[in-house]
Order: sequence, then C-alpha cells, then structure tokens
Amino acid sequence: MPHGFRTMASSTLHESDQKFRSDAIEQQLAHVEQNKVKGAYSHKAEYWGERVEMMEWWGDLVNR
Repeated sequence: MPHGFRTMASSTLHESDQKFRSDAIEQQLAHVEQNKVKGAYSHKAEYWGERVEMMEWWGDLVNR
C-alpha cells in the first residue's frame, strides 16, 4: 500500500501543471533514512516552503 500511494502521489504532483519542482516532490516523498545518525542530520528543511505549499495543494485536492 505505501508504495502504491507514493506512486500515485508522485504522478499527481508531477502532473499538477508544473506547480512543483521534481526535487521538492521527491524530497517530500522520500523514504525514511535507515541509518539513524545520517537520518538525524539529513536536510529536512530542504525545499520547505515549496513542500508546505505542495501539501496544502494536496489537501485541497483530496478534500474536494
């Protein structure tokens, strides 16, 4: 199920009239880092503003 959701979300976001950059979409949908040390210091804020806008757009889409 999670991979099916990720595929659907990725496709929908990439086809959203070019609203969001591919790098921001992939960062938002990224898998959790398995290495706990690396995960603790990863770039969680990368593309933050665009990712917030993306999730607001997604929320509006699913609440129609």
